[in-house]
Amino acid sequence: MNDQRPDAESSLVLPQTLIVTYHFVRSPTKLQRHTILEDEFRYQVEFLMSRMKPIEPEEILYALKEKKPLPDGFLLTFDDGLTEHLEFVLPFLQSMGIRGISFPNVLHLIRGEVPFVMQLQACMASLSLEDLAKRLIAEIQNQGMEINDFPKLPQAIKLFDDERTQQIKYFMNFCLTPEMRHAAIAPIFEDVAGSPESFIRNHLLNESQLRELSTGGMAIGSHTLHHHYLTSLDSEKKFSEINVASNYLADITGEKCRFFAYPYGHLDDGCIDTLARVGVEAAFTTWPRIERFPHPHKIGRLDTIFLPPLMKRPMPSADEPLIEYNTVDGTSATDPAKRVAQSRA
Repeated sequence: MNDQRPDAESSLVLPQTLIVTYHFVRSPTKLQRHTILEDEFRYQVEFLMSRMKPIEPEEILYALKEKKPLPDGFLLTFDDGLTEHLEFVLPFLQSMGIRGISFPNVLHLIRGEVPFVMQLQACMASLSLEDLAKRLIAEIQNQGMEINDFPKLPQAIKLFDDERTQQIKYFMNFCLTPEMRHAAIAPIFEDVAGSPESFIRNHLLNESQLRELSTGGMAIGSHTLHHHYLTSLDSEKKFSEINVASNYLADITGEKCRFFAYPYGHLDDGCIDTLARVGVEAAFTTWPRIERFPHPHKIGRLDTIFLPPLMKRPMPSADEPLIEYNTVDGTSATDPAKRVAQSRA
């Protein structure tokens, strides 16, 4: 920690309600990007405890139902159902008297498959972007598609990613069918990460572990079946993605799945209508502005990079525009990342 960090932390202005999102919480390996180390996680939680009180997940539901402001304090959320969320995160939170919400992947439990997003993450962490791009293009060409490079990004789809990363993500997710995506990524993923079975065993929670996470105090919410961009799906597929995962998790925990996290944070009106049909009461985006009176299905979350000891980005301002993605290509006129991409064109 540098000498300026304590001053920066003491002067950091936190929102009255702070909802934080985590993914990997472990020592870095070649298969993970965007990892927060265990010591950094402890430091971050202890920092929050020194400034705010923890929020119970049910307090969020009560505020939304009664149309009251979200409670003062912080809530921790954990996406993808990773093994460290049970082995490390849960015991630490229990020792601090904190509960959180877990949004696990379930594709590996229902179909024995690794979600595309995790395969791509592993490949991006293991290979240079240019090496990965060349290998993906070769695999796509093998399927009969004429492509020499990923086209210029029409608009940004992910905050904070560099342009080349966004080109790859956009093309793979919005320009290929799920079958073509899988055929292109599978051989590269197995080359860098090993078999899907070993990846699942080493990184993703099984049913018994999810029950243990639930009985240990973590609320369990849905994160869809495939972790697709929901804005790219029609209404029938949206319903299937949300309903199948929610019902599956309810069967495991014995409790209704009342929480939901949008894959990649992308949402549209069709998503909101579907969540209401399924009975989800609170849905979380990845947009870092957190309103005191949010729409129940548009609740923002702050990434761990905004907080000590990382502090890789300035805290978002209160008047930051909310992101709303359309159903055509997952982009948004209110997305500041889009404006950045346009300014570079």
